[in-house]
Parts: sequence; structure tokens; C-alpha cells
Amino acid sequence: MTTMLFLVLSLVVLRVALGAQVPIIQKEMLPEKDSTWDLKQRLPANATGHFVFLSVASFLQHWPNTLYRNGHTIVPGTIPRGTLLYHGALMNQIPSQHDWVATDPEHANLFCFGNEERGCWQLTLMAKRELKVLYFDGSSAAKMTGGAMDSQDILIWGEPRPEYVFDEARRIAKLCEWGKGRGVDGFVRMGVDFEIMLCDLNEGTHVVSFLNLLAKEAIILAHPPAVAPGTPYSHHSAPTDLSSGPPQEAPLPPLPQFQFGIIFLNRHKEFRAIESGSWHNHYPGDPRIQLDLTRLISFYDTNLFPSLVSGRVGKPRRKHRLEEITKDDVRRMYERLDEGLDQGSGGSGVDWRAIVEVVMNRYGKRLELLQYVLQGGLEGGLGDGRNYTAIALDAHDYIAAMLAPYTIHTAVPGDLQDKTNLSWASPVFKECSTAHTASIATVFHSQLTPSERLILDSIQDTTKEICRVLVHVWAEGMVLKSHRLSLPEDDLVDLLKVVRRWEESILGLMEWLAWDVWTTCRPACGFEEMCYLPTWPFFFHDSQGPPDLDGLPKPYCIRRLPPYTRSFTG
Repeated sequence: MTTMLFLVLSLVVLRVALGAQVPIIQKEMLPEKDSTWDLKQRLPANATGHFVFLSVASFLQHWPNTLYRNGHTIVPGTIPRGTLLYHGALMNQIPSQHDWVATDPEHANLFCFGNEERGCWQLTLMAKRELKVLYFDGSSAAKMTGGAMDSQDILIWGEPRPEYVFDEARRIAKLCEWGKGRGVDGFVRMGVDFEIMLCDLNEGTHVVSFLNLLAKEAIILAHPPAVAPGTPYSHHSAPTDLSSGPPQEAPLPPLPQFQFGIIFLNRHKEFRAIESGSWHNHYPGDPRIQLDLTRLISFYDTNLFPSLVSGRVGKPRRKHRLEEITKDDVRRMYERLDEGLDQGSGGSGVDWRAIVEVVMNRYGKRLELLQYVLQGGLEGGLGDGRNYTAIALDAHDYIAAMLAPYTIHTAVPGDLQDKTNLSWASPVFKECSTAHTASIATVFHSQLTPSERLILDSIQDTTKEICRVLVHVWAEGMVLKSHRLSLPEDDLVDLLKVVRRWEESILGLMEWLAWDVWTTCRPACGFEEMCYLPTWPFFFHDSQGPPDLDGLPKPYCIRRLPPYTRSFTG
């Protein structure tokens, strides 16, 4: 009996030992999206997967949607029961129809106008049932021409309508008119903070309080002069009588030469609103809005919106517009939206935002550090007299550590006479590229909605390009180290070229990805300060002068306590 038990245990131990060397389960993979693992083959110039990836990574986060104002995604979502919403009022009267509510009271308090004699009024609501919403990404509440409101315009009018950029009364009426028959309670947008265009403040909500608050500021109604496209206003629509239905489609002036604007006089309120928006700068963003990614619509979906492809060629992300969309593409958008709203949630159950965040966490700070190493520890790049051998070895060792989970034992340089042949590294390229998606594509393939397939493809495209660049540099370094471990002085010029080529490769990858994680204040802000990305409507001047509203916003430090930054273009 003892002998038999010993034999059984021995077989178990042997099987476990063998199991560590031989996979027990053989994966039956579906045909791959792209079976080409050539390290020299880049993605097509008009590829949009990395744009979809960045959109998903940025949902409901203030920083990246400020950096890239022109949103390209419409996502169904919900406001959970018990969520508090806030509305600043001019008078002692709860709005009876549609109006704006904020997710943070500091944001709503900006619009709690009054004076010392009568104060101002602030309403707090609670969602007593789940509220259905649509989310427009980007700075979709920014009253700026240039594309920030394109996706809303497409939904309402089927084309961008810059002449309505300031007509918020018309906009909310038309959106709610569209959403009424589809069960949509409101629309989520982002400006200085997140807001909801709620179609009926009395439907699905419970009044928590309607407080008469202390107010010291006055309202100044100004007539701003005519300006060039892209100029922001600190604007608030005047009250409009909507009892007879939505406003008529009366034409407006090309750009507002005589628009009323509000100049906020209470600096404390301004900066507290800016501060509340900063709470949602990065992942997970504003958690009070739950998005259903299985039903998202992205204008970067080239199958759904082929008419937009040519208009993006050669343009940076911030310049992407929806102006060239055709009626056929708009029709497909409506069909997809109606299908998603009718069918409700479904899909695979995969947490796509978590996967995207894992990829960004894995490579974001690492690519930045790698770029720094390749620059020889200099922000401005490589300088003369640097130890290029040490730089190359440090960079290569760092990349090798990044790729360690994917570097199979048989992936070693072959014929060293042909140093340009890196095909031996293709298995590492493939393992790195498919690590986060291969099993999902296999196990959940039949359950994926069209939106989920788009997201899956975006992750595949993004990780493939990241891994292509990293593995290419790593493979070159492996050949170099195998060929000559020590370098004579006359080879330093060649090595300098290698290091600079690696630096350009990593920098090119980072520019292609354009992740917001690399946009921050340098040097870091002091304790009484915060890093601020100029946000509509508060475009402060920094020490370099007025902001470039046509380019990417540049972050700089502003004070969280008085004395506040004073110069203000809103």
C-alpha cells in the first residue's frame, strides 16, 4: 500500500514538473486580424485604431478631453440612482423644463447669480431612478468654433452648424426633442467640469434642497466684439420661453457680433470650479456617469464613416473635424444609435476601459523614461561628449526588461553576417502585440458587438505599433551586442547614429500615440499651485503670453489660493 501511494505521488510530481514545461491547453486561435509580423511594416497612414484607443482611454476625464477638444465619440450611458446633481439659478424658481445641471456643486455655483441683498439660488437634485444619457466626448460644452461641438451638430442637424455655437437654448431644445422618443433623459458634456443637459428636471429626480445662498458678485452683461473663429466667450444663454415648443430654425449671424456674455467677478468661484473639474483629470474620470461601451459610436470608425477618412489625411488630431460627413454616413449613425438604444446593454461583458488603462499604464511612463535615457539624460537631446556606449546599453537593457514577458527562449539572432535581417525576432513581436487581445478574440468572438470589435481592433493596432517599435530596437541591440560586446573608438560615430535612430523611433512612436500622460507641468507645481491645462471659458495668460487657441493647450501652474492668476481671456 505504501509503495503504491509512493508511485502515485511520484507520477503526480512528475506531471506537475512536466506541466511547467509543456502547455496543458492548446489554444485554438481564430484567424488573426493581421498575420503580418514584419518589423519594418508600419500601419497604414490613414489608420485610426490609435485614435479610437485614445478616445476610450479618455472617456469622462477632464485632462485629455481638454487637450483634444474635438470629440469624435457618442456613447450611451446612465446616471445611477442616488446621484446628486446641481443647478445654479438666477431666481427663486425651479426650472420646469430642460436645463443644465452639474455633477459638482462648485460648477453649478458659477451660475448662482445674485447680490448681497437677495443672494442666489442653488438647486440640488437626486436621481430617483436610473437616468439614460448620451455622452459627447471632447470639450463638448466649449462655445468655440473649430470642431468642439461637431458631434452634437451632426446628431441634431446632420452637419456642423457653427452659426449655432452660442445658441444653447436652441441646442438643448433640439437635443431633447430628438431624445424624447428614444427614452433619453439628457446629454453629458464637458467644459470647465462635467455637466448634463437634462431634458426635464422634474422627471426621474427628487428635490433634495433649493437653497438661498450668500452671493456678493454682480452680473455684467457685455457685448463682445466680432472675433475670428476659435475665440472663446464666457457666455450664458439668456432665459428663453420654450412653452410653445422648440425654437424655430431662424438664421443667426455668421458669428456673434452682439452676443451677451457673462463676466464672472468672483475669483473664488472661478477657481473652485476649475479645481472641481481637475478632480476628474485622469482615470477613472467622473464615476457618476456609467458608459456602455458596447454601444458607442466613433466617427473614427472607417467602415461606418468612410466619408471622413480623406479629410483627416496629414492633419494632427486637434484638427480633425466632421465637416465632410455625407448624408449616407449620417443615416448609418442614426441607425446604429437607434439600434443600440432599442436593444440596450449586451455584448461580451469585457471591461474595455480597464484593458486600455492597463496598456497605457504598461507603456506610458516607460516610453517617457526610455526617451529620456536615449537623450542621454538631457531634455534637449544628445550632446557631444556623451558616453554613447553606456546610453545604448542602458536603453537596450530597459527595453529588454519591458519585453521580458514575451521574449521566448528560441528568439536569438541567426546569421550575424546579415545584421539587417531581424525576422528571428518576429515571435517576440507577435507575443507582445497579442498579449492583451488574443484570448478575448478567441473566447468572446461571437459575443462582441460592432462597437466592441472596433475597440478590440483599436487595442490590437495600438499594441502592435508599440511592440513593433520596441522589438525592432531590441532586436537591433541584440545583433549589436552579439556582434561586438566592446567597441573601439573608431566605431563611436556609427554607435551615435544607432542611438539617435533609436531616439527618433521612440519619439515618433510617442508622437503617433499622442497620449495625454506626457503633457504635464515641468517643473512640477508647488504645493499651493495646480497644473492647469487652459480650459474653456477660462483661458488665462501664462508668463509666455496669450494662449494659442489654434494649437494644443499647454499646461502651466496656477495658484489654488489667492492671489489668483489675474489675466483672463474668457
